Amino acid sequence: LESDNHFQVEQILSGLKKLGYGTAALVHTLELVGHVVPAPSTEVWQSKSGLNVYTRLTAVLSDQSHLHVLSQDPAKSYDLLAVQPQTDKLFQQCCGSLEVDIIALDMTQRLPFYLKPPQVRQAIDRGIHFEILYRPMIMDSTARRYTISTALDLVNLTKGKNLIISSGALKPIDLRSPYDVINLGLLFGLNGAVARRAVLDNCRATLLHSQARNSTAKGVVSVAKVVRLKMDEQSKLQQQRDGSVNDGDGEVASSPCVASGYSSGKKRKRRHRQSMEQGKSVFDSKRAKHGEKIRVDRHGDQEQTVAD
Repeated sequence: LESDNHFQVEQILSGLKKLGYGTAALVHTLELVGHVVPAPSTEVWQSKSGLNVYTRLTAVLSDQSHLHVLSQDPAKSYDLLAVQPQTDKLFQQCCGSLEVDIIALDMTQRLPFYLKPPQVRQAIDRGIHFEILYRPMIMDSTARRYTISTALDLVNLTKGKNLIISSGALKPIDLRSPYDVINLGLLFGLNGAVARRAVLDNCRATLLHSQARNSTAKGVVSVAKVVRLKMDEQSKLQQQRDGSVNDGDGEVASSPCVASGYSSGKKRKRRHRQSMEQGKSVFDSKRAKHGEKIRVDRHGDQEQTVAD
């Protein structure tokens, strides 16, 4: 929800509570050029509304030279960080390298750039979510047309992955129930299950992505200490590999596991040899029935067959 009026914010949070929502985000939209990012504050609304209230900064990006503000305080103090790029180059940078949680697009007008599949897939692989606002649909027919067109493009490129549908409400009348929002997802080309994920599961995933971004570093190195075995332990391990174990009195006993494996291998070979001999005898008996005489050389394994 987006509103600077405290009375309106209180009314919107109360409306969300009545509609069955349990979490809300107070959005502060700001253009970085020529503005100072204010510090977030949610303690008052958290206690008044009874909801889980998070803070979100939506930065409107029009110049690449101001991107460093997003990695500094107080921008880092917000729970959620969203960007709204205005150029194709900035959109590419948001998808590829910028540490953000949400990419928001202006739904009230035609986009000044084209959405390209490689950039969208790169953002999805990095866990960034794309936002669809439904408030512009109830403003006027022009904004409704642009909203549906942009949403259809996003659904086509993302295949329904990493999409969130939110209100962007400025007044309590802008709110809709979760099931109404899911039905709006059907209008955007989503099926029922994907629309439900866009309203519920993906929003939760966005919060988890934000917590991971704020509480972890880009890389982690784990060092494990390797314990060096003593000489007697090394020799004992080597004897186990060879099939024998020193019992401590200087005598060498065969390892049970190795011995059992060796005996089982001998049994398999014996069974295989017996089956081969049995099959050979059956084959010889069939040949004898057809009138063939079989003579085996005593000094070799060769057979000589003489027909009757």
